[in-house]
Amino acid sequence: MFRDVDEALRYIRDKKVVMVDLKTADLIGRWRHMVYKTGHDDEKIFTKGTGTSLSSYPGFKTIEAGDMTIKPDPTTGFMDPFAE
Repeated sequence: MFRDVDEALRYIRDKKVVMVDLKTADLIGRWRHMVYKTGHDDEKIFTKGTGTSLSSYPGFKTIEAGDMTIKPDPTTGFMDPFAE
């Protein structure tokens, strides 16, 4: 839906989006997600990513080594119709 980070951030601001749901899949194909509130570090999350622990995902590292960074791809973003 978005061409780049700037367009995604502009949409979030202009439409007053309050939550962003970052979705991914684990190694066996199950959907996983994390939700964050907008308005704080939005640009940083899109440019540098946000930290999370993937130790609970099957096939990933243990809790001692499972920390990873998730960096959203704005070209795959969209407004979930459920929000309407």
